[in-house]
Amino acid sequence: TLNQIGQLHSYLGDYAQAEKAYLHGIRLLENCACESLRLSRLLDNLASLYLTANTHHAQVERLRRRALDLCISELGPQHPDVAILLSNLGATAMIRRRFPEAQTLYERAVTILEADPGPYAANVAGVLANRAVLSFQLGRSPDALNDLTRAVAMYEEALGVRHPELVRPLMNLASMYIRLDRAGLA
Repeated sequence: TLNQIGQLHSYLGDYAQAEKAYLHGIRLLENCACESLRLSRLLDNLASLYLTANTHHAQVERLRRRALDLCISELGPQHPDVAILLSNLGATAMIRRRFPEAQTLYERAVTILEADPGPYAANVAGVLANRAVLSFQLGRSPDALNDLTRAVAMYEEALGVRHPELVRPLMNLASMYIRLDRAGLA
């Protein structure tokens, strides 16, 4: 699919080709109501591409809000896919230094995902890790440490202790311990 082609080009660092694939897919799905979830994914992936490529900043939030609206209308406001989009929108708000909005979006995402994590346990961990970064930036170190510790434990349970995705949360946790003058725990 064009979404997968866009993801591949993005992974390879060929952002121009990734953008072309996403935009082509979006144009094809714009008028097809039965494909709103696929359109939502394309919109969110295009927004992520723009953040990665450090371009089109003004469009990122609009793309993510539209993706969220489509997903909510298709799946309802409590679906885990909605939570993932809420978290992505929270990350966008955090980048724009709109911390209260980011906090609210992360809280909504965590609430939805914790209600029935099932196969989304790694996503819960990801949202907790993002919320930890926000809490730390806001000077709420105990909250940040709690969220990050929970995220690491969830990643370990969901992915296994040797999974490569565990490296970043562990490094973030070690970094937080060092910043809190608790280097012995790092």
